Amino acid sequence: MRPTARALALALLLDGAAAQGGLGSVSGVSGYTSVGTGVFDVGAALAAGEWQGGEWTCGMKLAGEPDAASLEDAQLLGYHSPLWTAEGVLNPDSDPLTPGENAKYESYNSQRFSYVTICVGALDNCLQPIGFAEKPPNAAALFDGPYREFAFTPETETVFDVSGNPAHLATGTPCRQWPGFNTRCRDGNRARFGYCNDISTGGGPACSQEYNFGSAGEWPDDVADSDGVLGVGISGEDCCAGNAGWTNHFVDQTPNAEQNKLKQAWIFVLTAATLVPDGWAVVLKTDGDTTFSYSSPYWGDDQTLHPDSNPTEPGEHDRL
Repeated sequence: MRPTARALALALLLDGAAAQGGLGSVSGVSGYTSVGTGVFDVGAALAAGEWQGGEWTCGMKLAGEPDAASLEDAQLLGYHSPLWTAEGVLNPDSDPLTPGENAKYESYNSQRFSYVTICVGALDNCLQPIGFAEKPPNAAALFDGPYREFAFTPETETVFDVSGNPAHLATGTPCRQWPGFNTRCRDGNRARFGYCNDISTGGGPACSQEYNFGSAGEWPDDVADSDGVLGVGISGEDCCAGNAGWTNHFVDQTPNAEQNKLKQAWIFVLTAATLVPDGWAVVLKTDGDTTFSYSSPYWGDDQTLHPDSNPTEPGEHDRL
């Protein structure tokens, strides 16, 4: 459980063994861990009823081809949509598992979570769950927060079923610029989750991954080009926002060549039940006043305090 300035929970490992498999180890400068390899089947996890002690909840459903009712629907949740950052919901009664309609659920605004996954096209085609050492208080804080690096791999790109991402001549590998959450690249290429690329076919500089905004929020002139973007909540330089998929210049340098792809997608979060890993139990919780100060008898006697209180919810003193 994440402590705040006014709340703290203490947990003890009751079985005497190191907790294994709960939240996983932390890796990367952004404090995340990705579980397993290949694609993740959130549909199977939903059918099973739990995953690592928690339950998956749909925070947002993004309409895309072939089920979106219109092109406008498939672009409604592009990068600049206020629905990524503002409170409020969209079509909250829409069945989360049925494609074809945009929806933003209350869980996006309010659900504290430990893992997130993004599914593209189908519920059995999802990113391996991404966990965080510092738990986001809700999805809005994650998708409207600072840039967080994520290590895209060919396996990750399999989820998006991307084709035509050419290798940059200077590097011999796809030019992935700023892969992760809240990606902002040169020339207006943006993604709430994804990465930008440079598909220059000659004479251009080597792929640059400098994340260096000037005081006006613009790339300096000497940073390598960005052409297109792949991910969810996207907006490209040559045309059009998109709920999920990739922009035209991600695969084609011809302006407005209609090579963009708009895909159905879902964002799922794992409920806060996993804030206490397997093998651990909360034994004391305080809201920060003097109830559990140094001289408090609760430290030495065998009495409990509010033993029926939810151990992972703040706002009340507990000794369990």
